[in-house]
Amino acid sequence: MNSDALSIQDARAADANRRQSGRVHVGGVRCNRGRVVDLSPRGARILTLRPWRDGEARLMTLRFGGTVAIVQARCVWRRREGMLRHMVGVSFDACAPEQASALAEIARCCSSVTDFKFAA
Repeated sequence: MNSDALSIQDARAADANRRQSGRVHVGGVRCNRGRVVDLSPRGARILTLRPWRDGEARLMTLRFGGTVAIVQARCVWRRREGMLRHMVGVSFDACAPEQASALAEIARCCSSVTDFKFAA
């Protein structure tokens, strides 16, 4: 096997293992940083009017019904979607157990996907 084939296999395996938890498309979640497109225990994808810088961290408040999760969100990727539209992928860094529980509750209420779980 040549080294190019090996590196392609390694890249595919890394991509398949990159997401460690389920991601759910959500609706009705209020967020102080933009519209939440999807949510996972480790991060989210948001559509926002203001761009983020790579690595930039901001407090993010997610609300659904009476459930509130306030988490530290760090930009891991970003893409301009239009004149005043930016898609931002954020990672939730160092979630406390109560924050993780609130995120799971929000996801349960907003989607029928059942693979939303936190790694032990």
